[in-house]
Amino acid sequence: ALDTDATTAVTTCPYCGNPTAIAGQMSKAVKPDFVIPFRLEKKDAIEALKNYYKGKRLLPKSFTNGNHLDKIQGVYVPFWLFSGTSHADMTFEGRDNETSRHTVNSTMDCMNLSKQFDISDLSNNFRGDVQVTRTKVYDVHRKGDVSFSRIPADGSSTMPDDLMDSIEPFDYKDLKPFSMAYMPGFLANRYDVEKEEVQPRIIDRAEHTTADEMRASVHHDSVTEKSRDIRTDLKKPEYAVFPVWLLSTSWNGQNFLFAMNGQTGKMIGNLPIDGGKRAAYLGGITVVLSAIFYLIFRLMG
Repeated sequence: ALDTDATTAVTTCPYCGNPTAIAGQMSKAVKPDFVIPFRLEKKDAIEALKNYYKGKRLLPKSFTNGNHLDKIQGVYVPFWLFSGTSHADMTFEGRDNETSRHTVNSTMDCMNLSKQFDISDLSNNFRGDVQVTRTKVYDVHRKGDVSFSRIPADGSSTMPDDLMDSIEPFDYKDLKPFSMAYMPGFLANRYDVEKEEVQPRIIDRAEHTTADEMRASVHHDSVTEKSRDIRTDLKKPEYAVFPVWLLSTSWNGQNFLFAMNGQTGKMIGNLPIDGGKRAAYLGGITVVLSAIFYLIFRLMG
């Protein structure tokens, strides 16, 4: 018997080691359009996990040595790939500041300066240097289209969305027409999240990126968004499976899941925090900030 669940499409036979397709799971209706093959091996994932622990200041010392790798599995995770166009119409307020310094030596200087910069509270008896900041305000309108290609969203309910999003991007240069020839040695899950369910995530992502692009085209000292109207048209999504190494570890009775992009090597996962180290770290920050504020007040005094 093979150890599978409802979404397993391809598994490895425990007796012969060959890939075994689960009946109906890779039928024409649910067969992926594309695959990105695994580029990295199991040993690469294990080494990447060790490196992931390094440099984490708040990680308990005992975690690195006491953490036990329970399971590691290469999985072809199902993804929906969306392309389309966002149509944006946005307005902004832009502000530019110009600062100048002026020396006042006479009543006439005061009068001229007050008139030039519309300064009402400058006394005619004032003598010395005056710093004037002038702010110019602009109404800015941006309208345009932003096209996007193959934004991924995982189609597996068993895969945490935050982990799958965090190991992006995948390099589409390696995108191949799907073939069972890439499956040996790995599991492959069939999607169980319909494309309609992930569309809101895709639209939200596309529209946030579009708004950022529009905002980046406005060049002023400060920019405030006043209004936005963004509409997104999606094309029929493509269906692909992408390579992911999943690593399950345990420590102090807790389980930790890590995911590594099987193409690029990008690793992500949650780590425990040493309470004592965190308190010391926050305490150190507080001491430094207190010293900075003390120096500022002394200088101001």
